[in-house]
Amino acid sequence: PAKKAAWWLHEKREATANELYSFVYAGQSEYVGRAISPFAMNVIRPLEDAWIIIVDGKRLRWNLSEKLEAELGEVLTKEDLEKVPKYLASLLI
Repeated sequence: PAKKAAWWLHEKREATANELYSFVYAGQSEYVGRAISPFAMNVIRPLEDAWIIIVDGKRLRWNLSEKLEAELGEVLTKEDLEKVPKYLASLLI
């Protein structure tokens, strides 16, 4: 589920936790109506801890590019800094 969630957020760039939950478990009736807190602990939190997304109020945003720029901006050239997030995203997703 985390990989599927990361792929979708990479494409959309921003969503709510409920939208993400609905996408990940669409069509899987055993998940309809379940609480979102286990999803948050098992999918959203690990993506946030890995700097892939950021929880901004009620919104989830793709964060990998911003975080890498903040961490590696002084070490890499601008060209390389643009390539790294795309490469890492392709490995993750």
